Amino acid sequence: MVLVMNLQKEKAKRLMTILVVSAVLMLLTGYFGEIRDDTSLLSMRGFWGTVSSVFFVIILWQLIQEIWGAAQRESGQVRILVRNILLLTVFVWGFYPIVYMAPFYGLGGANGQVFLQVGYSLADIIAKAGYGLMIYAIAREKTLRDQGEIAE
Repeated sequence: MVLVMNLQKEKAKRLMTILVVSAVLMLLTGYFGEIRDDTSLLSMRGFWGTVSSVFFVIILWQLIQEIWGAAQRESGQVRILVRNILLLTVFVWGFYPIVYMAPFYGLGGANGQVFLQVGYSLADIIAKAGYGLMIYAIAREKTLRDQGEIAE
C-alpha cells in the first residue's frame, strides 16, 4: 500500500519504520496475552491486550492518516479506490480486537478456540485478498491514467 500512495522517499521510509516496529511490538505483546487462558479483562491477557492495543492504535492511526492523505492527492476512480481501501482497513483491523477479546465475554474452552481461529482466519483472508485486489485495482487505474488511456 505504501508503494501505491506515491509518498516521498523519506516519508515512506519513516512510515515503514513506524509501521514495522509497531507491528512487531503489537504482535509480540499480543502473543503474550494470547497464550493466557484468562477470561477477565483485569488479567494478564487483558494487560497484554491493552499494551498491544497501544501499538495497534499507532499503526491504524498512521495508516488512516496516510491513506486519507493519498486519497486527497488523487482524483477520479483512483480516489474512490484509495478511499475504499481506507474503509477496508478500518473494517478489517476492527475485527482483530473483537476476536482477541472473545474470552472476556465468556467464550472459553473448545468453542472459544474455534471462535478465535475462525475469527482470525476470516480477518486474515479478507485483509489479504481484499488488500491485494484493491492495490491491484489502484495500480491498474494509475497505470492506465499515466498512459493516457483514461481521463482524470
